[in-house]
Amino acid sequence: MPRFAFHGLLLLVALAASSFAADPPKAEEVKRNATVERVKLVGVSAMLEQEAIRKDIGLTKDQEEKVSVARAEMEKKLKALSDASKAALQETNVEVADLQRQTEMVTDCVFEIDGTIQKLLTATQVYRLKQIQLQREGPNALLGRFAVRELALTPEQEDKIVEAVKKLNKPKASDFAAVTAIAPEEPRIAKYLNTRSTELDTIRDEAVKHLTADQKAKWKEMVGEELPTICLLVSSPEGHLIRLLYKMATK
Repeated sequence: MPRFAFHGLLLLVALAASSFAADPPKAEEVKRNATVERVKLVGVSAMLEQEAIRKDIGLTKDQEEKVSVARAEMEKKLKALSDASKAALQETNVEVADLQRQTEMVTDCVFEIDGTIQKLLTATQVYRLKQIQLQREGPNALLGRFAVRELALTPEQEDKIVEAVKKLNKPKASDFAAVTAIAPEEPRIAKYLNTRSTELDTIRDEAVKHLTADQKAKWKEMVGEELPTICLLVSSPEGHLIRLLYKMATK
């Protein structure tokens, strides 16, 4: 998750709530991979903004209502921090240390929302979100410590995957910010996301082809059924936070 500037976080704190659609729960159980179980979830709120993900994990109506309550309670705390932060910015003698503490408090609140929501989910739902998070990381996930250990990648394989993943660095962060800040349904944004998704799929396929058959099977077990790349793009923490900032700036 990228680090955001203090002023950006000040805008973020006033927006903690988003709507959820109720979807029927899935009854099926999945075989759990011990390595995937160790993945730490980041950006649960961002993932659950996407209908495809809510449907995939089987978010129930009861869970949706509890999530709404938790978000409302957290919003009060964020609003108080937001007011205090804005007041601090008006001070001419504000200390850098004070700003840093306020930034940390805001960040803690944002992460607390994710933690609260996670506790409302079943173990199976949490596990599935961890799989989706690995998917969301794209080819980079293959170079993460969990995948390297689980797949027992050789140095030669790592080097080849690194070469493939280098292409991910081509788009500028500002380009990504511009498209995730606005509704993904907007025509020009949808066109960009389709193009970007195709590029990411190509890079992923290039990286995965360096795995053996057994490693590919193990990787498939780790990520589970793959969701559309566009959904994963929009559900990233970056996209989630940037959209919140965009909404605040255009109110």
